[in-house]
Amino acid sequence: MLKKIQIFTLLFTTAFLTGCIDPIDFTGEGGESLLVIFGGLKIGEQQSELVIRYTQPTGGPGDNVTDAVVLLRNGDGAEAQMLPDAEGVYRFEPTDDFPLERGQSYTTEITLTNGEIYVTDPQTMPAPPPPARGFISIVSRAVDVFARTDFSETDEAQFIRVGSDNVYSFPEITCGPFDPAFTCYFERDVPLRSMPLFDNDGGTIRDSLTSKMFTLTKISGLQGGFWGKHYYNLYLHSISAETYAYWEKVNKISNAQGSIFDPTPAVIPGNIYEKGNPDKHILGYFEVAQVSVVRPSVTLADYINAGLFLAPYCPTTNIVIGNFDPACCDCTRLEGASLDKPDWF
Repeated sequence: MLKKIQIFTLLFTTAFLTGCIDPIDFTGEGGESLLVIFGGLKIGEQQSELVIRYTQPTGGPGDNVTDAVVLLRNGDGAEAQMLPDAEGVYRFEPTDDFPLERGQSYTTEITLTNGEIYVTDPQTMPAPPPPARGFISIVSRAVDVFARTDFSETDEAQFIRVGSDNVYSFPEITCGPFDPAFTCYFERDVPLRSMPLFDNDGGTIRDSLTSKMFTLTKISGLQGGFWGKHYYNLYLHSISAETYAYWEKVNKISNAQGSIFDPTPAVIPGNIYEKGNPDKHILGYFEVAQVSVVRPSVTLADYINAGLFLAPYCPTTNIVIGNFDPACCDCTRLEGASLDKPDWF
């Protein structure tokens, strides 16, 4: 759910914030709620999902829309439906009758209970992302996260948008003779000011391209120390030139300098509009993409190898005396803890 919140927040930020962090009221005329739709169809490492929500009149995410009818159509005339859950997320699993394929075009039609219908123009599924790997660099306790992408096998233009999340482990210590030590796992958002984007310059780049994704100045959510192993998952979305141009515009506004007293930036039109009225766009975007993932990681040993000292959060000897977080003995005390280990971890 974190990645959806991240994009949802970024759309709010770019449409209704200036370049600083302090928010401007997110309202339409008369303070009414506004409809936001974002998501799309994905091949690869992420689910095909569409999130439909209203904003609050005073700003931020508001009510979920759980009773819309979301139809998909492809260029061959086949139809399928995305099904909702309680959070206003509509999901789709491809079938033999409605597969997701490179070169195929897809549209969506969204019907609300008030009779409003919103549609998109056809979006064509692009080629998969090129091979890539992720790596980190630690400098003065800050962590730079990179992706190195190999464009040597293609001369066609490719456009990449990168999503991210942080999944980390928290191994318990043994706090008694009959106390088994478990490991908890956590997923959290990576706070980004803008969406990482890069491309191969119309197919002219035919070798590896190294791009910095983001810099983390606070690697751990724990106060006063570091613990476990942290993965920074980079989801490489191969997208169309049109979609790339949309996110470039989003980034320009999210990176603009200003204050809460500056005029609110203009809303960036997406590709979702009212049926029969293509000039009436709503907030959000319907994206088709192929997605791969790379998983650079960092541990306490990486800091030591970089010549830096970062205290371990929990005791590291068999003698567990003194003051330490009881979560070191029972990690399920921590918010968001799960004992289910991800398959790839």
